[in-house]
Amino acid sequence: MDGGALWETRESINAAARAKGLKEPTLFQLERWRRVKLLPPVQPNHGSIVEYPPGTARQTVRLTELLRDKETFECVGWELWWEGFEVGKHYWEPKLQEAAATVDLGIRMLKPILALWRSGGGDEDETPFEKLQRQIPASLLAPQLARRLSAVEMAVFLRILAHVGGGKFSKFDDNPHEDELSDYEIAVSGLDMENAGNYEKGPPGKSEPKPDQVFGKDMNFIQVLPGVFRAMARTLRRNTLSDALKLPPGELSSARDDVRGALGIGRDFYEATKWIYGNRAFGMRLAAWLSRSAASQRALSVLGFALLKRSDHPFLPSDQIANLARQAAAARQDLLRLKKIAQSDPRLAALITPKALRRAFSNSKEFERFRRQMIAARMRQ
Repeated sequence: MDGGALWETRESINAAARAKGLKEPTLFQLERWRRVKLLPPVQPNHGSIVEYPPGTARQTVRLTELLRDKETFECVGWELWWEGFEVGKHYWEPKLQEAAATVDLGIRMLKPILALWRSGGGDEDETPFEKLQRQIPASLLAPQLARRLSAVEMAVFLRILAHVGGGKFSKFDDNPHEDELSDYEIAVSGLDMENAGNYEKGPPGKSEPKPDQVFGKDMNFIQVLPGVFRAMARTLRRNTLSDALKLPPGELSSARDDVRGALGIGRDFYEATKWIYGNRAFGMRLAAWLSRSAASQRALSVLGFALLKRSDHPFLPSDQIANLARQAAAARQDLLRLKKIAQSDPRLAALITPKALRRAFSNSKEFERFRRQMIAARMRQ
């Protein structure tokens, strides 16, 4: 316990609950939540006043909010851990173990299929991955991807993922038929990243990416995708996801915070900009979905990133991810406030439109022009 941190009292917990419009927790509830390890243990009494560890009031408020929507302590415990609170390991460790076992099994099952494909075996007119796609519909394999890929493209995407999971990925096969997308383009499409940058050497097939930009800058995710896939393949060539369970708890917590921060950046930036740039804004739609995905998918992300952090790939350090997450949250708040102003102030409605904002964000000159127009409009009676 940090001797400089201020311990909290029952009244500080009640005040935090009232500030959020919640009922004050009873003493029985606090004792029960501590007993099941949804709250940290009470510190030794100082005199007649029970003092609680720093952060207990905030955690109690979040716990109360979650209990309004979640039916079980198991679900609430996972969400609290995901958000960085201290809870019993029985709320998060089993979900990590289950995710690791499921993915490791899936990779073991895909390896023989990948080996068959690499050897040229299988039906002459059907690759092993086309057969897998036919036997197990894409809507079951990956419902978020199936909407964007045809059956043939989904088979290619499965092959790419098998190469990554099997540790065999080195680069995309970019020699497509003139009427087809290349492997690179299929991966970009499957991940819903068409608006997330340009290809370094130009599009390898027939696609023509038109990346969303702010002041001439795009997200550059398309260019870094091959490097990320290579890092994942190298990591999974040497490790299983179950190996991540052997890492020190601090490394798992750090990976969790990084993944939560990165997905939060994607979610907040997407929600801030989709009303301006459309539903595929900056290629962030999948990240926004993943930020609210099932616990099993987030658990998989934590384990995978915990292993990747030990690779030589130049990921952003944790403090930069946290700082960018704060900036994305602030940008979301500002841009959604701008949207609300446009809806409520007739003087500004014609200025604050998606088309006008895209022009304003295209370069610094246009932004200054937009700023002057806003000032002039607000000065009119």
